[in-house]
Amino acid sequence: MIKRTLISIAVASMLSACGGSSSSDSNEESPNGSTTPVTAVAVDYRVIDGYLNSADVCVIRQGSTNCESIGSTDENGLISVSGDITAGQIVVTVIAGQTKDADNVGFVGKTYQMVADISSDTPNVITPFTTIDVLDKTKTMADIAGETNLPESLLSGDYIVSEDTNKPRVHALARAIAAQLSTSKDENDISTLNTKVTAINEYITTELTNANVDLNAVNIFMGGDSVTHEIAIRQLADFLENGDVYVGSLNSAFFAMEGVRPATFSGDQVTMNGRTASYEIDGEQLITTVDGEQETDLFLYVSSDFSLSVPIKDKDLTIISHTVFGDQVDFELVNTWDVNDFAGHTYYLLFDDAPSMDEAPEPTIIKLEFSELTVKITEGNESVESPWKIFLGMLKIDMLEAGVGDRNLVYAKSIFDKNITLIRDLKDGRAPSLMFKEESLAQSVLDKWQGI
Repeated sequence: MIKRTLISIAVASMLSACGGSSSSDSNEESPNGSTTPVTAVAVDYRVIDGYLNSADVCVIRQGSTNCESIGSTDENGLISVSGDITAGQIVVTVIAGQTKDADNVGFVGKTYQMVADISSDTPNVITPFTTIDVLDKTKTMADIAGETNLPESLLSGDYIVSEDTNKPRVHALARAIAAQLSTSKDENDISTLNTKVTAINEYITTELTNANVDLNAVNIFMGGDSVTHEIAIRQLADFLENGDVYVGSLNSAFFAMEGVRPATFSGDQVTMNGRTASYEIDGEQLITTVDGEQETDLFLYVSSDFSLSVPIKDKDLTIISHTVFGDQVDFELVNTWDVNDFAGHTYYLLFDDAPSMDEAPEPTIIKLEFSELTVKITEGNESVESPWKIFLGMLKIDMLEAGVGDRNLVYAKSIFDKNITLIRDLKDGRAPSLMFKEESLAQSVLDKWQGI
């Protein structure tokens, strides 16, 4: 089977603005008959889920297994590839906490890779669709188009700029596929991935399109055999103005004083604790005006479930959620863990280590590496190993048995999204902490928090 099909001249010319042109080194004849070397023209590739900024890119030349780093994408998702590389693969690593997706506010919360073949016969894009095309050796892009009942030209090129009526379907499918891709391209099981693509595409066409759901306003996810969707957060207002929110500091002093406060953002007015203030949103900043004085909060992470922000004045990390969190939810154990959530997994715990009466934050991160019976706890260059177990749906770490500290740790699972879990230490009344699946996202939040 021929792996690639030729793109028609019309389609190629339509998409040329989204990529670039290239030529290998050649000789140009001068009027006197001599030849002058012509330098190969660099080629611009565009990396798309939405346009992905600050994604790392490397190239595997034909016949090689080494992926040579060539830099990171710019704000338009573009990366320039040397024109002398005319065959091989281009590999993109989308990094949690580093890469920004033009489709959403803030940083990507999950690391994954995409890949595309380098060929003069295809548009210069790297997308979830080119990734499936490369990973599945039995299919061409035409096959993928036929199976999804979508135009091949859309799947092959820059669907963001297309005016095709199928664009919303293609873009929604691309976002959903990206959420299913593995940290490394080689970790994907293509059979499983194809099954998921089929299920997601069917969900889009039957559950969403037939119900007249605006595909540009939702993100689609698959967990196990179930496909669901949620409101997409394209800008900060989409999160803040989507119903009541609950606000709480991760600083123990502020948490003790303020607790978890309900708030409502509507129009240009925010109401909290019976007081009303005006507000405006500037990118990832929330600017409120209270008694004539402006206060600014910088948002470091935003999902449909909750956000993390830091007030410039007090510098304490703050969580804002659409679900109430605090003692009542935690003690009722609405959300519980089992041993499979931890055994064999590594997490990164981010918290404010300031003393309980100190409002000055002390951002801290520790690494938790769980085996079946013990957890290795690492902070900086120091590590300790301690037994752990699940106790009434909570995580218990036996620090006393490990000979560290003066008490054991008992953590309850509170609110969570796909990347972060808010947890409460039920033993000492401290403010909540955050448990991250990915080190890069945890480190990114820590760095930005410390940098304010």
